[in-house]
Amino acid sequence: MNRIAALGTVIIAAALASTAQAATTTTVNVSLTDQTSTPPAQGMRIAVDQNSVKAGTVRFHVTNQSKSIKHELIVVRLKAAGDTLPMMAKGDRVDEKKITRLGEVADLRPGKSGNLQRTLTAGNYLLICNEDGHFHQGIDRKSTRLNSSHSQQSRMPSSA
Repeated sequence: MNRIAALGTVIIAAALASTAQAATTTTVNVSLTDQTSTPPAQGMRIAVDQNSVKAGTVRFHVTNQSKSIKHELIVVRLKAAGDTLPMMAKGDRVDEKKITRLGEVADLRPGKSGNLQRTLTAGNYLLICNEDGHFHQGIDRKSTRLNSSHSQQSRMPSSA
């Protein structure tokens, strides 16, 4: 198993929200980039426009900024911020049968966008691209981690 360390992969901590706050939807804009994007990224990256979200309905608006590479976005629930992701024995992919996968925006062609809406409870979440080889082509080299808070909004540093 590999230690979660993800360049551009983002852990989102959701804090408990009041009933009134839970009724609103938070939109998180996600950019999937690589060396063919403008401007080019070093390796493959996932970037978000928000550093934290509160528990409740979250809409992920995902855009593949690549000019030639297909990407995807998978939302993974972690038991703890330091969890590792199980890798498949063959190929360079996370074993999706062994993770708590909440949904995905699959197979986004270059320049295309898609949406995924989920209700997140307090906890740790990881956003990954699991196209073959992408997880280790930059997406596992640096982590952005945080712990969830039950009483306030958690802060998540932006990834570099």
